[in-house]
Amino acid sequence: VGVKVNMGAHGQLQGLGAHWELWLIQMGGMSNMEALKTATINAAEYIGMGDEIGSLAEGKLADLIILEENPLEDIQNTNTIIYTMVNGRLYD
Repeated sequence: VGVKVNMGAHGQLQGLGAHWELWLIQMGGMSNMEALKTATINAAEYIGMGDEIGSLAEGKLADLIILEENPLEDIQNTNTIIYTMVNGRLYD
């Protein structure tokens, strides 16, 4: 009845490629939430690691970004990153 789409940007232009790909996926007809899933849980499940990464849950590994604006309201708000957490360390 459908397929899961995964984002596949490779970090071009200091990470902008991921934002551009996400925005284009949404422009292609997905909701903002569906587009965000292409970069998170769908990709984790595709590589067989959905139980370990891809969403926030107790016991999962999680590097994350904190946004100033809500990408569910406007997908281009993914570029409003104010903090990044990697291996439990917060960067601004």
